[in-house]
Amino acid sequence: MGSLAIEFVEPGMVLSRDVRGNNGLVILGAGAEITERHIQIFKSWGVAEVDVKGADQDAVNTQFLLKLDGEKRKAIEREMDRLFQHNDATDPVIEELRRICLARESLRAAGQP
Repeated sequence: MGSLAIEFVEPGMVLSRDVRGNNGLVILGAGAEITERHIQIFKSWGVAEVDVKGADQDAVNTQFLLKLDGEKRKAIEREMDRLFQHNDATDPVIEELRRICLARESLRAAGQP
């Protein structure tokens, strides 16, 4: 089980926890198989991430980074280093922001939406 950013959720994945809206109401229950329509609903309700069986956000990020050639990957890492150079790299919030930026830039470079 793992938490997965909504950008990486795909139809056919199975929820390991209920997905709830900001108001606490259940949007889709645990054990449900996710469809494209569910993903659209999650986005419209502002759901940023869901818990799905067998998912690991870091593994997904690594998958996209591995698709990039070495030079592109190094360029993205250098850009992240430059953008975050004045931040405390040990701060958990900064670590998460850098991870998100790295994932999004990797997706962009890999030609993903």
